Amino acid sequence: MKSDKAAIKGKHIVLVDDVITTGNTADNCAKLLKQAGAKSVWALTIAYGHPIKK
Repeated sequence: MKSDKAAIKGKHIVLVDDVITTGNTADNCAKLLKQAGAKSVWALTIAYGHPIKK
């Protein structure tokens, strides 16, 4: 992933998603943003979906 680190460094970032199921996508995005210098990363979601167990 290429990023403009100057636009991210020291910023408080809010990720917005419609549904979070496992949290893996938000977690990976947050890790990348923190590596790029984000001061904090928060995730907001409309709904939480439970994974279906087979």
